[in-house]
Amino acid sequence: MKEYKSAGIEAYGYVFNVTDEKAVKANIEKIETEVGPIDILINNAGITKDNLLLRMSESDFDDVLNINLKGTSLNLKIGFEELILDFILDNDSSNVG
Repeated sequence: MKEYKSAGIEAYGYVFNVTDEKAVKANIEKIETEVGPIDILINNAGITKDNLLLRMSESDFDDVLNINLKGTSLNLKIGFEELILDFILDNDSSNVG
């Protein structure tokens, strides 16, 4: 972030456990409080634990699934909840009855 800020670019970075629904919710709320509403969600958390499936431990397999699938779905679910609510409220307030 230092490099962006020294170049005059406003940038923010947040680190949290993407597999923990409470952490995702809390951090999205923190981001919206500190920065404003989320207009774009870049959902790029992911890991690889390269190994043949027969040699991969159950723990490694669970880690890959939890971060790559559960983490992605939680961020989409919680992140888009706010976007959808904002969209509905914006559209509802512009309807002429």
